[in-house]
Amino acid sequence: MFQRKAGLRLKNLKIQQTSLISIYLTLDMDFSVIKFLLIMMAMALADVFWTLYFIDVEGRKAHNASLWSAMIILVTSFTVTNYVENEIYILAAFIGAYLGTYFTIKWKLRIESGEENF
Repeated sequence: MFQRKAGLRLKNLKIQQTSLISIYLTLDMDFSVIKFLLIMMAMALADVFWTLYFIDVEGRKAHNASLWSAMIILVTSFTVTNYVENEIYILAAFIGAYLGTYFTIKWKLRIESGEENF
């Protein structure tokens, strides 16, 4: 009698686990490559703005730094509102942030060294 009840409980548990997994997979399927790329580009742009913002703050250029600050808020708000929906988009934000800062610094170094082509 006990084994039958225990077996029944295990079957019910497996059914519940399976349905939870399928629900999670169904919810997780709301992935869009286009949205991923847009978030990545927006975050890269935000990091370009951050880098230029710090350069202008260091140079005491109030108007330019203020413009970059406003642009940071604008682009970051788009990014945050989109990657809150699905955690996989955080990866897009991560990649975009890295690329934005990296290429902006490389670009500024080339300008300062006198090279014109990127």
